[in-house]
Amino acid sequence: MPRVSQKVAQETRRRIIRTAFKMILDEGFESLTFTNIAKCAKISRSGINAHFKKKEDLIHEIEPLMVNLIVTRLDFTSASNFWNSWVDQVDNAKDFQNVILCSIEFSYNKTGFNNLTNAIQGDKEECTKVAYQAVGYAQIHLNSVE
Repeated sequence: MPRVSQKVAQETRRRIIRTAFKMILDEGFESLTFTNIAKCAKISRSGINAHFKKKEDLIHEIEPLMVNLIVTRLDFTSASNFWNSWVDQVDNAKDFQNVILCSIEFSYNKTGFNNLTNAIQGDKEECTKVAYQAVGYAQIHLNSVE
């Protein structure tokens, strides 16, 4: 069997990442299986395994895209503005909801929380408090929607 060129392999990897991210946005984390990705990306399941051994490896590649979506949708200029923009997105934006659910379910950690807290401008204690409230709000609200 002929080997695939580096350029083709890189494009296939990018297609897998784009497809997986779009699936998270449109359908949620539950739809993200290698079989579903293969069908949507029109490649073999083994083609995905050639690039990503585990789902965790793929999620690691998608994390910057998820962070970018979150950061561009929120207002970090004050704790109050952050809270209002967070609630608006959790309540009204399905793609944001799906990214948050994926983050909570799969990759949420203390570093991510600290980055969120540090991005909010204002008194650090108030920013930490509102970040905890926001994460709790999302977890309770979005888990009750499912």
